[in-house]
Amino acid sequence: MANFDFSRLRDIERIAGDRMDEVVRGTLLDLSKRIVLRTPVGNPSLWQGPPPPGYTGGQARGNWQASISSPASGTTTAIDKTGTPTITSIAGETQNAPGNVWYLTNNLPYISILEHDGWSTQAKEGMVRISLRELDRSIDEQIANLSG
Repeated sequence: MANFDFSRLRDIERIAGDRMDEVVRGTLLDLSKRIVLRTPVGNPSLWQGPPPPGYTGGQARGNWQASISSPASGTTTAIDKTGTPTITSIAGETQNAPGNVWYLTNNLPYISILEHDGWSTQAKEGMVRISLRELDRSIDEQIANLSG
């Protein structure tokens, strides 16, 4: 389980000052990139059985959806093998994130199995859990970017 010391927020605000929104947007985008890029793209050569007819990998990666105020419902038909289209879409949603409740959602029925059950040899430890463990480092990187 990832732990974040929320008492750090005062220190972050003190350091970032009126650029806090930049830190928030940058951190959310960085966290989202880590999650999206860690989401495995199906590789039938690693499977024990044959893929279903017409199978194309990238559905799990393409179903990460960012939203403001309420989590996205449903799934998309997006197939994203590289992560670029999904990250681009998420980047647009991070612009309105500061001061709002922001969600990153994946509603595919098997996403929980990918995250928690080691279902994929490409993401044995999940995608979200690992990325959340890196949250402090991501925030520090965003603060360091303020001076650059």
